[in-house]
Amino acid sequence: MSVQHPHERAIEKVKLPNGAKLEPFEFYCWRHTFGTRCAESGMDKFTLARLMGHSSPSVAEKYYIHITERHVVTGATRFHEYLAERQIESVPAASEAVQ
Repeated sequence: MSVQHPHERAIEKVKLPNGAKLEPFEFYCWRHTFGTRCAESGMDKFTLARLMGHSSPSVAEKYYIHITERHVVTGATRFHEYLAERQIESVPAASEAVQ
């Protein structure tokens, strides 16, 4: 089953306001969007490679995962939260420090 032709018909039927022009794009571009969104959701590259039918996670990682600014900020936030939790766990309670 192919979705290429319905995709092309949908692009042709789009009515944009005031003569705006729709830049053509290939249906294949959606694979990149899918890979990026899966990575942003936290999906590991091994699972993504399997879903996309790749023989190796490195293919998905190299060609289909396009890291966005939101992805970077989310990852950095998770890391800072992790560090904050580890610091609290590693500090001895006041009663332990006195004894």
